Amino acid sequence: MQRLTEEDIMKDVRKIDYQLLGKKTTACILTLYCGFEVIGLSACMSLDWFDNSLGEQFALVDAKHKLWEFVSYKVQDIAFENKCTCEECLIKRGEI
Repeated sequence: MQRLTEEDIMKDVRKIDYQLLGKKTTACILTLYCGFEVIGLSACMSLDWFDNSLGEQFALVDAKHKLWEFVSYKVQDIAFENKCTCEECLIKRGEI
């Protein structure tokens, strides 16, 4: 199985939006081409330290980590189904 890269996981992202939640929490919403949304968050301990651009960077990293988990699951599930020899998988693949 080939390693996934950041480019691999980001190819399904249609758009990236950011939203401020409250006064010191930033959300990053990755909208995929299929319509699914992945949300990453970052929060600052003190309003005095809040920096919107840093909040967006950290929220994007969090969203990418979550997306990475979904994509990894999808890739592993497809690989499993392609190798599995149980009757259900063989029927799905049209082999019986």
